Amino acid sequence: MLLIFYSAFGGVRAVTFTDVLQFITFSIVIPLLTWFMFVKVGKSPISLILSFLQGYKKFQFSSIFHSDYTHLARILLLVLSAMVIYIEPGTMQRVYMCSCPRQSKKVFLYATVFNLIITIFIILISLFIFAKSPDLQAIEIWPYVVCQYSTLF
Repeated sequence: MLLIFYSAFGGVRAVTFTDVLQFITFSIVIPLLTWFMFVKVGKSPISLILSFLQGYKKFQFSSIFHSDYTHLARILLLVLSAMVIYIEPGTMQRVYMCSCPRQSKKVFLYATVFNLIITIFIILISLFIFAKSPDLQAIEIWPYVVCQYSTLF
């Protein structure tokens, strides 16, 4: 009932407009910030950054996947369970806005691909910050980003 009332008085249009603005912002600002972070690191070739990161135990592939397969199965099950609880009311509203199940499938596909791309960019930003200043504490990361990079971001 609340969803129908909200939709009848322009709520869907406001949510859609906000989503479009966020899409444009995320599509431009996050990749640009990633590029500027990459340039700021100074270790231009990716191979130099990767070799630097491999010097740390937490970035070694063997530390992620141990020979203990029950541990790997638990991590996989945790990821699968997190996918189910990740569906939020806002996501369901976007599904309700679709005209048919096929359009809902396309919406989820496009949202998933875009989310994956943005997540990769965010991971790259964090890796570039670590490569530039590996001694930063977690509480110092955001002030470091604000001080080191353009206030435009």
